Amino acid sequence: APAAAPTPAPVDKSKPPSVPVLPPKYTTPAPSKALPALVREGAVDLALLELRLADHSYVTGPLPAQEDLRVKAALAGTSVDGLVHVNVTRWLRNVNSFEEAETKEWL
Repeated sequence: APAAAPTPAPVDKSKPPSVPVLPPKYTTPAPSKALPALVREGAVDLALLELRLADHSYVTGPLPAQEDLRVKAALAGTSVDGLVHVNVTRWLRNVNSFEEAETKEWL
């Protein structure tokens, strides 16, 4: 007589099946919290400011701050090419939209 097929082990249907979780093959670095020196000797490094504003709405992060006003003042008289420095142009338009009374409340 042929051998009987083995009976499968009972499955616990109250839990999802056990699936191995493998570690990622890469590590994403945390964003830098250090604020780079955007203003040097009274001049703004537009390339560095552009990079900073690619990841942040404002110079110091998600909220406007006095540092935005300091960088804006250092930019006075500087020509900003909106096609090259799109983030700086966006930031300037945004910072310029605030009334002076509002900017006094910035930390």
